[in-house]
Amino acid sequence: MKQLITKMTFIILMTILCAWNLNAQEVCNVTLSANPLQGGIVAPNDACIFDYGSNATVIAMPEINWKLINWTEDGVVVSEDAIYTFVATGDRNLVANFVPITCEIVLGSVPLEGGVVIGGGVYEYGMVATITAIPALNYEFLYWTNEDGELFTMLDVLSFPVMKDLILFAHFGIAASVEVTVSANPPEGGTVTGGGFYTLNTLVTVTAEAHSGFLFLNWTENGNIVSTEANYSFPMYWPRNFVANFVPATCEITLSKNIEEGGTVVGDGTYSYGQTVIIGAAHNLPEYMFVNWTENGNVVSAMPAISFTAIQSRHLVANFTPAFYGIYVYAYPYEGGTVTGGGTYTYGDQVTLAASANEGYQFLNWTKYISGNGTVVSTDPHYTFAVTGSCAFRAYFQETERILPIEPIDVGTMMIYPNPANSDMTVVLNNATLKIVEMELYDLTGRKVHQQTVNQSQGTLKLNNLAQGTYILKVYLDQGEPVIWRVVKN
Repeated sequence: MKQLITKMTFIILMTILCAWNLNAQEVCNVTLSANPLQGGIVAPNDACIFDYGSNATVIAMPEINWKLINWTEDGVVVSEDAIYTFVATGDRNLVANFVPITCEIVLGSVPLEGGVVIGGGVYEYGMVATITAIPALNYEFLYWTNEDGELFTMLDVLSFPVMKDLILFAHFGIAASVEVTVSANPPEGGTVTGGGFYTLNTLVTVTAEAHSGFLFLNWTENGNIVSTEANYSFPMYWPRNFVANFVPATCEITLSKNIEEGGTVVGDGTYSYGQTVIIGAAHNLPEYMFVNWTENGNVVSAMPAISFTAIQSRHLVANFTPAFYGIYVYAYPYEGGTVTGGGTYTYGDQVTLAASANEGYQFLNWTKYISGNGTVVSTDPHYTFAVTGSCAFRAYFQETERILPIEPIDVGTMMIYPNPANSDMTVVLNNATLKIVEMELYDLTGRKVHQQTVNQSQGTLKLNNLAQGTYILKVYLDQGEPVIWRVVKN
């Protein structure tokens, strides 16, 4: 803060203020003081009297190289102005607080040859200074003292805000010997040298030499890497404990399977340290499925192919399990009946499907579907098979009143062969006097899917374009009622 008034002006103001206060009848006593005393002066005087209720004015004037920071009362800041005016309503005790504009730090070494000191100089008040003591060769830092010989700090490097002039001395002593210890991990990995007692500030070198079949990896201290060089040099300031870490030059990766016939594994062998290893497992479907890789009983990955870096010998197990598949069963139409037997099964399990027709419906067949293709597998409501993969089965039901009755031929004998058939199916009338006029095929929902005219005693049905399943064949004759028969397309 700038100096606001001269000393002459200050004396005149003080005289006027004191004379005016002497005539007051009801008065307030205001005591003024400077902190520190050499920081400045206060006015009107150390003890002033003001009329009760009047405007009281007090003044703080810093000395050269000092500045006012504030007025306080009972430790509480009441103003930061050099001229402080307030209404006198009671006795007060005001302190004008001054601080130096700049402070000087002077540093020295004891003994002079013990080391160097850094950080002395002129600082603005409150600025942070950092002092550093650096011991010379064969010396060690001890402590800092002030000009009166009192201990200032035990730290060789210290940062602090500058609040006053300081004279500080860094004390040094002849360095004692400290120990360096070295060890090898694993012990058979190599030889280490350089351990022993050394004088502080001397340069120390530790050396690691790998044995046959091993490589030097790094030096660590308290688990932290300090160097990857086999010859590591450092200045000696405190006791050190180094570990030279060695690794095998090659790593053996071995693989096995929990079920020998479950699949195959690849990727085992001898690898150089740090080389990328890729291992893989292939399961033997449909009997087995891959589960995961484990090591020492712990799961490593659920992926059949994994990669890692060879840093140690490892044995991994590929785990397989009998493959499990979903068997899904449906009723068609849904209201035609109920079905059971669906679920999840392992390869080779014997599964029995059961279909029970609801009232008004009749079971027709079980049709197996794989990738959308259906094949009639049984006309028995109870169908047993071995699981070889996931698939769906549909139980077909038909309303009994919609199933065309199968009536015998009352005018002769008719032959249908082969039945079931893959492509062509032949229909022959044994009575040569009769003719087949027309043949029609219906699916189990009653929808006509094929029609052809014959006009002779024998006809051939072309089934190539039809889906696998059961159909109703209706044969119209030139005499008598139509003949209806159930046929199957494989």
